[in-house]
Amino acid sequence: MDEDLEPIDLEPVDLEPGADEARFDREPARRPRTVWLVVAAAGLAAWGVIALATGVTRSHRSSTPTSTAPSTSGPWFAPPGDQARVVAPLLRAELQDVGVGRFAAVIDDRLYLLDENRSRESLIRLPEGHVTVDDQNGQLLLASTFQQTLISTQPIATRTLAARDFAIPALAPARWWILNSDGTIRSDRDGPRLHIPDGLRVAAAVADGFVALDDAHARWVVWSGPNTKTIAPVGYQLLTTGPETIVFKHNCGYNGCSVEILDLARGTATTTVLPRIPNFAALSPDGTRLALSSTQADVYILDTKTGHPIVQTRSVASDTPSLPFTWTPDSRSLLIVAIDRIEIRRATDGSMTSLIPHTRGLEQLIALP
Repeated sequence: MDEDLEPIDLEPVDLEPGADEARFDREPARRPRTVWLVVAAAGLAAWGVIALATGVTRSHRSSTPTSTAPSTSGPWFAPPGDQARVVAPLLRAELQDVGVGRFAAVIDDRLYLLDENRSRESLIRLPEGHVTVDDQNGQLLLASTFQQTLISTQPIATRTLAARDFAIPALAPARWWILNSDGTIRSDRDGPRLHIPDGLRVAAAVADGFVALDDAHARWVVWSGPNTKTIAPVGYQLLTTGPETIVFKHNCGYNGCSVEILDLARGTATTTVLPRIPNFAALSPDGTRLALSSTQADVYILDTKTGHPIVQTRSVASDTPSLPFTWTPDSRSLLIVAIDRIEIRRATDGSMTSLIPHTRGLEQLIALP
């Protein structure tokens, strides 16, 4: 990186009081010879030092074999950009009995597919930039760099969305809804377009329709065809949804935040207060557990029926925040990406069943079916 250089001021320095100014003019013929003798002597001495140092260096280099091994010991340290070579094999080995053994992982801003049945990881090539996995629907992922991309992990295939489009998971496995800037919504399989009523901003799909923000009436609603049902005031912020569950946060401040869990099937709402402000959330596939991460990297597991926290731990703190945990497809375990490690916690009681250390460079982990 170029650095700004400050100019050095070479202005004349005033003589001390009483100094003899005339001495600079005495014996003009003798002073230059003295100066050149001093300079020549200094040059010879410097040449001797350089020659000696060069000879020692050459002798040392010729007697020392060349090595390309990293100077830092330990298998979990690698040059920037090469960390996947270390972390990916470790994850494949340690996670082969977790879920079905298939995972997607963001390592050093690159997305990889890890499969216990393969001898090495597969790099999923995406446009340049920091990669974040925003959402998941079965084996399909929604990733973003400077554009959103739908990714099939089996087989590996990518489809970059147009800048005017936005994707949300559909309830059908591996299906997505595409929101268009013209106020319509359609299936990613090129189905018919549905016109969204004016003033509604669709945010998620649920069993009863779509969760949408109704700006005109300052409320959150569930929209389905001609029907809209109010579910929350406009001041609430949507955290996550499931087929029958909607999770909001509200009344957030220095003392924490309220989390409200709506059960659409039973028509009930459960509220709990956390001492931190949640920014990411994910429901377990069976809908019985809710994982939350806070802006301070705290992680909570809540019972969705009671709203009670089951356990609290820590996740990775990143300058570019992303979902720091993943549920296994069977809803039995939550995998939490922490700093230089992965915690595997049991969904029923939150206890830690395994700890995988030395995962530096891992930014996200997604369990695949």
